[in-house]
Amino acid sequence: MNNLDKLKMNKFIKELDYLESEEEYHTHLFVEINSLFMSEVEEKMIIVDHEMEEKYGDFVEKEKQKQLQKEEPKKQEIPKGLKKTYKKLLSKTHPDRFVDGDDTEREEMEKIYKKVISCAQSGNWVEMIKTADKMGIEIPEVDKEMIKQIQEQIKLKKQKINNYINSFQWSWYHEDSGTKRDNIIDTFIHLQSKK
Repeated sequence: MNNLDKLKMNKFIKELDYLESEEEYHTHLFVEINSLFMSEVEEKMIIVDHEMEEKYGDFVEKEKQKQLQKEEPKKQEIPKGLKKTYKKLLSKTHPDRFVDGDDTEREEMEKIYKKVISCAQSGNWVEMIKTADKMGIEIPEVDKEMIKQIQEQIKLKKQKINNYINSFQWSWYHEDSGTKRDNIIDTFIHLQSKK
């Protein structure tokens, strides 16, 4: 990999590392916020109208459950430039290679093996490249398709974080005024009743 490609890859790795920690923070906080928000929505719906609670009660439960469920990663096709690296990583960390090894080494390699498979399934090419580098496996030349996929990964993480920040739940949580918080819940209930 030439110096310019290494520089690009380092930039992408740092940006994705940052976005992954941001996404983790926002996801964790949003789940907690959503639980509180939906409880308030449910309470307000009961106060406003028992008929409305019956009509939209299922919606409230579905919203709570939706936030608790993990998103299933979409299976991604491994870029041509990484297929060889992927196979080398699997070969080097496969649990069968460490049957006679000590428990610590076997557990560590199994952990890396599972991580590599997860990276391939979710399309986390940057993490796969970082793992290859740690394992002493030559990192392939970065091709345009790989860069495009990494940029798409960055875009998706930013979008997911923005979705949290732009949600009714997030606005409600960060609002100090009780009146404005009530207005946010009223608007949310009104919009849901139109669906």
